[in-house]
Amino acid sequence: EHAGPGWDDGMTQAAEANMMAKFADFSGGRVKTSLDAHRASILANYAKGEEPPFMYVTGTGMISLSAQDKSALREYLLNRGGMLFADSAGYGFRSGMEQLARAVLPGFSWTDISNDDEVFSHPRDLSGG
Repeated sequence: EHAGPGWDDGMTQAAEANMMAKFADFSGGRVKTSLDAHRASILANYAKGEEPPFMYVTGTGMISLSAQDKSALREYLLNRGGMLFADSAGYGFRSGMEQLARAVLPGFSWTDISNDDEVFSHPRDLSGG
C-alpha cells in the first residue's frame, strides 16, 4: 500500500494472483495463494532471511511512502536481498518510480535495461515482452 493513486489497481481483477501463478511456474517454488496488501514498513517485522523474495508495487502516478516505509524498503533492498517489482498501472508511474528510487536509494542511478539483456531470457525467454 502507498498513498499515491492506483496502488491497488488490478487487485480485484486478480493481476497479482496471475503474476504469482506465473512466478510459481517459472521458479518451481511454492507461493502464497492469498494476496495481502501492506505498507513497506512491514518488512521490518520479518526475521532476516524470512522476508518475501520480492515486493510488488503498482500505481498511476507518484508513489508516496512514509519515512518509515522508505527506511524499511531501503534495508530490504540493500541488506536483505529483496527485490522490488514495479508494474505501471498508467500515466505518471515511471516518474513516480524514479522519484521513489532516488528517495530510497540515494546515489544510485536509474538505468534502462535493453531488450536483449539476459534478464529477459532467464529462466524463460521473455523477448518481445
